Amino acid sequence: LGQASDPPSIYDSRDYVYIDDAIDAILMGMQYRPPPPGPRKSSQSLIINVGTGVASTLQDIGAQMEKHFPRSHPSIEEQQIDKTPTLSTASNERAEDLLGFKARVTLEEGLAKTMAWHFDRAFPYGGRSHPIQSSHGNDSCHPHDRECLHGAPVFPCESECANENQCVRSYYEPVIDLTRSITKQCSAVLYTVSLGQSVTNIPSGSIAVSPLSISHVGGSDNTNIDNGGAARPHCNIAFVSKNSILVQNLRRQNNMFHLNAAAGLSAGHIDIDNHDQLLSHGFWTLIPVNAPSYTSSSNNDEDDILALLPKISPGFFFGGDTTQHAIYADPDVVFTDVQELLRQAQMQPKIDGVQGATALMVGKQRDRPPKQNNSRNYRSIQKEAVQQRAYNSIRIALRGELVGGGITPMVDTSWIVHRLDAIEDARLFRCDVYGEILQWNVSADESAMEFILGLHDMWSGFIVRWTEGETEPLWKKEIATVPEGKMFFSGMRGPGVSRRRLSKDHDSTSLEEDEEIEMQQEEERRRLDLLLKEEGGDLGSWLGVLSSTNIQYFVRIMPSSAVGVVHLDDYAY
Repeated sequence: LGQASDPPSIYDSRDYVYIDDAIDAILMGMQYRPPPPGPRKSSQSLIINVGTGVASTLQDIGAQMEKHFPRSHPSIEEQQIDKTPTLSTASNERAEDLLGFKARVTLEEGLAKTMAWHFDRAFPYGGRSHPIQSSHGNDSCHPHDRECLHGAPVFPCESECANENQCVRSYYEPVIDLTRSITKQCSAVLYTVSLGQSVTNIPSGSIAVSPLSISHVGGSDNTNIDNGGAARPHCNIAFVSKNSILVQNLRRQNNMFHLNAAAGLSAGHIDIDNHDQLLSHGFWTLIPVNAPSYTSSSNNDEDDILALLPKISPGFFFGGDTTQHAIYADPDVVFTDVQELLRQAQMQPKIDGVQGATALMVGKQRDRPPKQNNSRNYRSIQKEAVQQRAYNSIRIALRGELVGGGITPMVDTSWIVHRLDAIEDARLFRCDVYGEILQWNVSADESAMEFILGLHDMWSGFIVRWTEGETEPLWKKEIATVPEGKMFFSGMRGPGVSRRRLSKDHDSTSLEEDEEIEMQQEEERRRLDLLLKEEGGDLGSWLGVLSSTNIQYFVRIMPSSAVGVVHLDDYAY
């Protein structure tokens, strides 16, 4: 076949076999039992070739690939090499006679399946489509055919991660248009999910930490009408079961307001009872959904995972070009100051030459463990234990490069601040987390969140090492926190001043902007120094998110006390 040092040629012929056929042959070989040897003969190993019996060149492969993905540039002819092309073809006679094996996938079909597989994984959460997906990719599979999907998750159609040609509908479908409409004017949305049929109350809706607390979005303005006479948008949303005790009681009390006046949405656009009205409970606007009952004996993991959909993947639920953040909170989580929470979610670590932004902010695991959720079924708990062991095995193999792995996850997902304003990298991160939950089919999210955080941070760190020559990403060190969206260079006139070239176009206005930025940074440093003293030096940590632009995105893990988050279950002990 030629020497190993010979350069490959597009004219060399090889026998290419598709991976499914190769695996079938291996499984058949494992089941093969040779006849027993004679009295004077010993058992000998047997070599069986696996192939198609058809030779193809790299030129043939390139021609097949160009049928699906035509070249954007003209092909370059290979320089002629003074050597005879090699030919290698497998003889399948022994495989057919002894194993009954015969390759079923042709080169053309195998290449199409391989390219579709790579395309599906290059764009797992939509964004781009290609005809090869519907003919040979995930789009050609039934949503519940796991073998055909090759492990790719199928998302609910109401998820921002879903492929519209390959998704499953859920009980959120009838309310998506409603939630997007009534929140389209909200710059931030606060929301919670409480889908139990036995729910009688959402504690956070009627409790405030103090009379001066701003516990919800728009909390400083308790009216439903603004100065212009238009209805104030509904920016505090609670997803509840339409059959819950809470919803039934509120309907009997007629505790409603008119939807048409509030959102400008006609009854024909939504599919819930009392089409022209919405329920209110405290500051929450209730969105009843037809969720199934949740009991401790329930074994429907899919319904448990659906309950996590708005929490982890809220991009489709709240619409409008002005919506920048979605704040999730458990029903028993109360905020001291939502405005301060949002301000902290718009920070970045101060790193020279790095323009950053926060893709997600999440709580740091509390010292006191939260109360156990008794509604989780035993089968899901078992799967979560296997999931955690698998994650820890990966961490051991990576020799400490992957964060996490403690007795409990390092994140507390009882509250999460999502960045929504058309940031693709933030969406992809959320989809990675929700996809991981779907893959494991578990009803808890903290282990998956911690693992995906670790992967993103690890790869972001590797990229910094490879491109910048750093031994460790600077965000892993104790550094200052500054408002996001600015690029800082400490070598200029003062710490943290944006780099500007002094030129004819650099006027006094630009210098005044620099002075203002410097003053803002100094004020932020003083405020952080005060908080550091109050919190014993713990203001959380930063983890990198894989970023496709010049902006480096981060996840910020913050102690709840540092941002005024109060857990009511802490007072139930």
